[in-house]
Amino acid sequence: MIDVARELDIEEQYVETAIDELRASRAPPEPEPEPPTVAVPVQGPGARVLWLLPPLALLLLLSGLVAGVFLLAGQDAEPEVPEVVKPAPVRPTPPPVKVKKPAPEPPPPPAPAPAQMTEPAPEPVQAPEEPEAAVVPTPPEPPLPLPRPSRKLARALAGDWILVSYHLKDEGAFFEVPLTSSRSKSAPERWHFRADGTFRHVMADTLVFSGNWQVARWKLEDLWTDAVPKGTPILISGLKVRSNIPGIQRAEEHYWGVFNDERLVLYFLGETQKPKKLPTQGHGFRKSWKGGWTW
Repeated sequence: MIDVARELDIEEQYVETAIDELRASRAPPEPEPEPPTVAVPVQGPGARVLWLLPPLALLLLLSGLVAGVFLLAGQDAEPEVPEVVKPAPVRPTPPPVKVKKPAPEPPPPPAPAPAQMTEPAPEPVQAPEEPEAAVVPTPPEPPLPLPRPSRKLARALAGDWILVSYHLKDEGAFFEVPLTSSRSKSAPERWHFRADGTFRHVMADTLVFSGNWQVARWKLEDLWTDAVPKGTPILISGLKVRSNIPGIQRAEEHYWGVFNDERLVLYFLGETQKPKKLPTQGHGFRKSWKGGWTW
């Protein structure tokens, strides 16, 4: 209050007097006569007003002045602006991550059983191998000696012979099957027996044989001779036979046959005079009417 009085240019003694009066007013009231009006010498424009006021009123006036000073001081201060708190940015929640469960580990393999110590079995004693007997190839049977050739039969057979039929075996006997001219477009099988002891045997247009030949009388059963009634059984042997196909050659080949002046039936035997497997077919020929290869 003293500071406020100084600002209003009021002497301190008057302020103290007002304070004392304020204190006295708060004391229990005593019947006293009304206090005289105190004339406070105040300098300035408000001296006349203060001069007429009682001390209590003067104290209240000073209190109001102090409150107004603080109010003015508060209005001059800048109002506090509350700080605006910005909300934190909301981040999108990421989708839940699916964690794959690891595959269960396979159970560990069972521990191997402890190896039992066993004594090794004694190795069998092998008997010494006997040497294999040498395989000696069976030598081929030596060819039978050729029968004595017949010059008379050789002169009768010399010439050309052409295939005209087949002789097939049926029901224990041979029967003749004639060969027609329209059966094959190629030239038929034929023989050419030369008087000098050589021959030419044409099986087909692309297969021809040649070599030496001889004829001898031979003994045959009726089965082979019935094809040519009153025929002469013979054995024709080919020697040093060669073919127009390289690699085909024979030292000997033999034919059973039955012969008369114009007919000849031959049964192929192979490389032996007495085969184990008898032939089942024969070829029938007739002598060429004109001779030579003109047929």
